[in-house]
Amino acid sequence: MDMSNLADVVQRSSLGTPQGSLISPLLANIYLNELDQFIESELLPRWNTGDARKFVAGYTNRKALSAKQRNLLAQTEIKGAQEAIQALLHNQWVNDGLGSKDQYDPNFSRLHYIRYADDFILGYTGPRENAELIFNNIKIFLETKLKLEVNKEKSKIHHSSDRGIKFLGYFLRFLPPKQTLDKAKAEVGIKQTKMVAINGAQLRIPVENILKRLKDKGYAAIRKNGTYRATSNRKLASFEDTTIVNRYSSVIRGLHNYYKPANQLSDL
Repeated sequence: MDMSNLADVVQRSSLGTPQGSLISPLLANIYLNELDQFIESELLPRWNTGDARKFVAGYTNRKALSAKQRNLLAQTEIKGAQEAIQALLHNQWVNDGLGSKDQYDPNFSRLHYIRYADDFILGYTGPRENAELIFNNIKIFLETKLKLEVNKEKSKIHHSSDRGIKFLGYFLRFLPPKQTLDKAKAEVGIKQTKMVAINGAQLRIPVENILKRLKDKGYAAIRKNGTYRATSNRKLASFEDTTIVNRYSSVIRGLHNYYKPANQLSDL
């Protein structure tokens, strides 16, 4: 039975489970259980260190005033003057990009692991050389213990600021910290800024990849200027109109439902 979903006969394989079959993720979960155990028992305890990053040198004293400055402020008797000056000192610290926590604290690191069937990703906070050690440890385990070949094109180390980090059909994007006003200070009339770390990843839709797949399956064509346009699917021409409409509707509905968690569904 041909369940390869590949138009090119040469690309079809007689080895492995049929593409799209429910047995594939089930067998993957059974076989890769040892990888889960290896990462959870050996790598996660080793690379999750420290309770929190230490403060940057000078951060705790960024608002400190000298004795002379405090005496001058006491003479002015202006209500809120000291708080305003301290807010100004804090803003200068933030505007200089110094931050509060040491991003290169050697005693702090974090490792997270997520797997879905045969697709998995690890997020690591720490030096790149440690990330390379983790990468090589997993590669060796897969090749020696599980006898699996690692896909070199898909298996890479990315920085969180990189574009093109792909997982389960999505592009992952991590936004840089955002500078904003401290609302608590603003309520008392003091403009003090703060940096807000946007730790949550954004899920972006790989529109170009989707259009290419639709073209390969006969639902779209490329214009001379390189843009895509919808086209008739000749393979469905012999079916009744209702069947053709239902087929196109199922493709559109499937794409919409799969990418519903994206941050910008309107990209579709």
